[in-house]
Amino acid sequence: MLSAQDLPVILATKAEPTETGLKIEFQLSSYIERADISSWIEQDKWFILNFYNIIRPEPEFFKNLVTYPVRKVEQTWLQNSNSLQLSIQVNRSIGIFDVLIHDEGRNVSIVITLS
Repeated sequence: MLSAQDLPVILATKAEPTETGLKIEFQLSSYIERADISSWIEQDKWFILNFYNIIRPEPEFFKNLVTYPVRKVEQTWLQNSNSLQLSIQVNRSIGIFDVLIHDEGRNVSIVITLS
């Protein structure tokens, strides 16, 4: 079992529009396993992103992600699994997405293509 000090914390995040949709980046304090990230598309223009085994971010931490084409970001914390669920609503339907992990597991990029 990992102790709390071994868990990564999200240090910074940014969203930027691309020609085909949106790129969201998360910078972490330490390595995150691919298995500790899950994501899917929900109906009605919502993208769901889960981080498991991380330190809880501040309630308003993801406010800066609300920039076109992002309409809304909802943050849910599950204490028993140290997991964060981000629900990200965009202004158009989502076609496809990619989750990329780089910089030795300390950077996570989500590339969303809108349909």
